[in-house]
Amino acid sequence: MKILFLDIDGVLNSQNWYKSEVYEEARSKFKKREPADGSERTAFELHTCHIDPDALCLLKNCIRDLGLSLVLSSTWRTLPTALDALEQAGLSFIGMTPEMPEISSARGREIQAWLDKNSIVGDFAILDDNDDLEDLRPHLIQTYFCTGFTAREARELRERFDGSIQSGA
Repeated sequence: MKILFLDIDGVLNSQNWYKSEVYEEARSKFKKREPADGSERTAFELHTCHIDPDALCLLKNCIRDLGLSLVLSSTWRTLPTALDALEQAGLSFIGMTPEMPEISSARGREIQAWLDKNSIVGDFAILDDNDDLEDLRPHLIQTYFCTGFTAREARELRERFDGSIQSGA
């Protein structure tokens, strides 16, 4: 089994996405309906406004082509509306890492706890814009918040799992 631990912020959204015209157009549709306190974002709004469709397409191509199984390691796992948004985006997960809020720099420990509990045989990679992974850092394919998941990281992901670079990634 090939596992990909997936972060969302800084991977499927980015500073470039939030500065794009496409984002501004999508966001303007929701500003009129937004509650005064900024709460109650809908899954559709999160999917439409906070997931870059280009990054999502690249990721879905990698998932399909490489036969990857996803584990959600993002803080989005703690929000039911965000989970619905990811489902609307066409992403499905075999699991989610446990929350360990008492530990600073917990992402690596959360991933390790999931690996220990699930006894997965096979390779894994971590797609994240942060590198707080401790001993798991060799598995990191790091994105950057300013750009998110791009063709560069898609190539790195393909090389990691099958050693090839295919067009369209």
